[in-house]
Amino acid sequence: MKVFFDNCVSHKLVECIRIIESPPATWRLIHLRDRFPPSVPDELWIPELKEEGDWRIVTSDDMIRKRKAQQPLWRGSGLIVVWMAGGWAQLDRWTQASKFLHAWPRLRDDLCMARPGDHFELAMNGRCTKIG
Repeated sequence: MKVFFDNCVSHKLVECIRIIESPPATWRLIHLRDRFPPSVPDELWIPELKEEGDWRIVTSDDMIRKRKAQQPLWRGSGLIVVWMAGGWAQLDRWTQASKFLHAWPRLRDDLCMARPGDHFELAMNGRCTKIG
């Protein structure tokens, strides 16, 4: 399983997940900064991950989903996306980390079962709901 966290999720939180999870060698938990410059436009990294295939994306950047110009990037891409529902980005880092780490085991299981093109919404209560 390959999970890509964009800049809306702290790279330090991703490192915490790597440490706690001790993922199997077949897993890759990657933050945007591990692969791209921090300011890389979405229009560059999304197609690259699409080309590689089998990526799961975690983001709280709801504008990616709503901007008409970027919608074609997601539609038909085959990427599995978790949209962290409104409010995640406004949380202070400790609260966000606590809530996300609490939600991770269930989210991880959902991501393992997801099919290409599935989209999910991760609520603040940790519930992950398939939305597409």
